[in-house]
Amino acid sequence: MIKICHQTLARNDDALLVRFAHFTIPERQPTVGPDVCWLMTIILRGGKTAKDNRAKYLSLVQHGNIEACGVHFLGRFIFMDMTLGKRKLPSPLTNWEDFVMYPLFGKVGIGGIDNGKPVTYAACRQAIGPLLVMAGIIISKECHAFRAGGARAADIFGAALDAIKRLGHWQDNSCTDAYVVGAPLQAIIALAGFTTGKGLDSVYYSERFGITFESDKVLQVLVDAIFPWLSDFKIEHLGEVLAKDAVYLAATPRDKAPRTADPLVQQLSAYPEFQAAVTAFKNRRVEGETAKPRSQIEELIHLMKERSEQPSNTPPPLVLLTAPTLLTAMPPPPAMLPPPSLQNRGALVSRIVSPMILGSGWTQDELRVYAAPETC
Repeated sequence: MIKICHQTLARNDDALLVRFAHFTIPERQPTVGPDVCWLMTIILRGGKTAKDNRAKYLSLVQHGNIEACGVHFLGRFIFMDMTLGKRKLPSPLTNWEDFVMYPLFGKVGIGGIDNGKPVTYAACRQAIGPLLVMAGIIISKECHAFRAGGARAADIFGAALDAIKRLGHWQDNSCTDAYVVGAPLQAIIALAGFTTGKGLDSVYYSERFGITFESDKVLQVLVDAIFPWLSDFKIEHLGEVLAKDAVYLAATPRDKAPRTADPLVQQLSAYPEFQAAVTAFKNRRVEGETAKPRSQIEELIHLMKERSEQPSNTPPPLVLLTAPTLLTAMPPPPAMLPPPSLQNRGALVSRIVSPMILGSGWTQDELRVYAAPETC
């Protein structure tokens, strides 16, 4: 709950309102890279900032640090609470009414009976208070600390003030109140631990995001092992995140000690498919295949530098880009080429390519990077 409130700038009251029926299908974000980015959104109604019973969006993506990842710990909480614990999710096929009202953060009553009731605010405050004291944080509103801290973290990582206000639902603007109610991607990426000042296409990367399996069938085997009780209601995205994170944890010792005691790793260790994935990930790491890939701009600059180092009597060709794919390198017509001795190729690229680039989603700042004379 703490990590979700921090990454979504949610109040503790909002988290207590979340039901399993509020989960939506994750959406891929095409403008974020170089790794694939899935935006997970929870839609709920109610809460302090809700007006006229309008829907509220709690959105987050995987954090670059697994120890701070709200998506990972959301899946881990469900795994510990329901796969290894005593809570059982009602089936939406046979018990729809109970499923709709079943809380994400619930409690087990007297005698270990799941009464379908959410955790109370007082219980949250009683649990969170000692954790803050241990961290040396003295605050009167214990359950509100993560909303304030999350806003500061988003600012530190470069999110614009308007994006932070939208994500936190600070309603002092009629436009964001009534019309622009979607997830502000810049603030969400910032709260995932990625600096957003240089754009989003080259910042979102982590070793564990790129973990792969031999086939989709192998991945499904591991997801079913993590959530075997979800026969009617699959949380596919959370299961896939946990399967990849388990591979990362098994291959990445903490303080030189293996993480064999981790419940998630233990749950999957008996599966040969999991052990094969761990071995493959270790091998890729040794061979340097898990390093951060170049962004499109970095790849273009690299190609330009390579061409400039090759002896040639003709100027290098213009490289036309379209978002998000790098297309074929096309030499311009001879009449448009400047003399090789002149240092004005950057200006020529800017005049010729600028309208096409900007029309394809590239910004003027990105255009300046590869249209500069030293990169052409």
